[in-house]
Amino acid sequence: MKNSLRIALFLSLSFQLALGQNKVHKIDSLISSLYQNGEFSGNILVAEKGEIIYKNCLGWANEETKHKLHLNSVFELASVSKQFTALAIMILKEKGKLDLDDKIDKFIPELSYYGKISIRNLLQHTIGLPDYEKLIDSLLDKRKVATNAAVVSIFARHHPKVSFEPNSTYQYCNTGYALLATIIERISGMTYQTFMKTNVFAPLGMTSTFIANVGFNPLTINHYTYGYKKDSLSKSVSRVDHTDQYQAVVGQAHTKSTVVDLFKWDRALNTTQLVSRRSLDEIFTNGILESGMEINYGLGWWLPITDHWKDFGKMASHTGGLPGYGSKITRFSLYDRTIILLVNHEDIDISRIHNAIRDLLFDKPAPPH
Repeated sequence: MKNSLRIALFLSLSFQLALGQNKVHKIDSLISSLYQNGEFSGNILVAEKGEIIYKNCLGWANEETKHKLHLNSVFELASVSKQFTALAIMILKEKGKLDLDDKIDKFIPELSYYGKISIRNLLQHTIGLPDYEKLIDSLLDKRKVATNAAVVSIFARHHPKVSFEPNSTYQYCNTGYALLATIIERISGMTYQTFMKTNVFAPLGMTSTFIANVGFNPLTINHYTYGYKKDSLSKSVSRVDHTDQYQAVVGQAHTKSTVVDLFKWDRALNTTQLVSRRSLDEIFTNGILESGMEINYGLGWWLPITDHWKDFGKMASHTGGLPGYGSKITRFSLYDRTIILLVNHEDIDISRIHNAIRDLLFDKPAPPH
């Protein structure tokens, strides 16, 4: 009887291992095919139950020198940066330095004109403020580089109108996270970069994660990955210039990292190393508007609530995009699965690739490619 149980257990484990290998093979086949067709250039990491089941690096970190991508290649994360800012706010909350329902003028008195807006509104994109980039384009001296202080100054001086009352509507907006970075700096007495390194990146061993703008703040970053775009007529590929006037604003973007460091980040979110379980639960809880309607966003994470996603269990995700770059991280907490994608060609359809990997990870029919 014992031998029969051992055999049954062995066969069961062997079957599960074969299924896992088949899944990985399909993912590899998909990515290899996309790369051969010129539809993928970047790094990918897929994990299940804390174990990396697939990782790959395909393409060039530097087209000119022909340096290949590798696991320690550093990419621009763009809006994936927002989840780090949200976590930093929760660290300050746990230290008793702020409450999510505090109004922003408590920490940025220059913005008393917007006294109804709370920190929670900034985190959940329910502020109603216009995007700062459009304001900088029209209101800031073209000879100056925009900083977070410049963003505050423009809102304080010009009082652009809100498009809706705080917490009445969800509307994705980078302005909120730029203001959150300013709040972090004013409360902590540190620069945003120093606070993040000291309180998040260093404790997690994220040694290849930085916050800087390569164009305006020439920090030397080993293994930096350049972003590229393709000319629609000539089809030639050229490097993207990241010296736009508003590219020095932090909080909403400009974190740089690797798939390896992002996997450390993913694992830490299953622990209480940085913040309590209560804070983590709040981060991954959907926001509620004044009307009582639930929104698809928590604190720095997109949290889908429609039935379309029900096959994947509780899911938290975020996408980022800058000229020449795309990023996406998704955590399927019910199954403890993670997908991390970083690409460095702006014409790559990162969401399509992510969804194809996701479907293979969940044993759904593979899409044609």
